[in-house]
Amino acid sequence: MLYLTKQYLTAKEVAKVVGVSDGKAYSLIREMNAELKAEGYITVSGKVPTAFFQKKYYGFKEVNGGSDDGQRVS
Repeated sequence: MLYLTKQYLTAKEVAKVVGVSDGKAYSLIREMNAELKAEGYITVSGKVPTAFFQKKYYGFKEVNGGSDDGQRVS
């Protein structure tokens, strides 16, 4: 199970969850942060809010501290 209690995910964590390279994860984060910035939110370069990531990616959900993909991010 994937246990997430962090407010932000790093590119390495996004890469692991989505199953892409670190470079692609940074690209995804830039895309999500651009969307957040357009909505007036403050963003952190190289990181994405966990809640927003969960909202954007189908199948990624936190249930009792984890999702059902069998991986743990620390």
